[in-house]
Amino acid sequence: MSLQASWERTTGHLLEARSMLAVSDDFLLYFAEYLEHNDLELALAELEGVALESGAPEGFWKKANEAAREMGLLDHVWRYSARISGKTTDGE
Repeated sequence: MSLQASWERTTGHLLEARSMLAVSDDFLLYFAEYLEHNDLELALAELEGVALESGAPEGFWKKANEAAREMGLLDHVWRYSARISGKTTDGE
């Protein structure tokens, strides 16, 4: 598996996740910039912050989970899987 192909898949997951957030681009000030520079983990963090504030749908967390898996971010995978199953640990 090539690094370029992995970046492309991850970027696709991130863009799909972004499309599920009902917020204007103003709320995601750095998301596009992070994508342009292949700072995919930072792009994911930007999305996650907005998603937590805006009450993102389950579909968002599934796409975020796919992106995290592609990047090997196991702590994120665990956290997003908990959100998908409704077993969050953050008091929500």
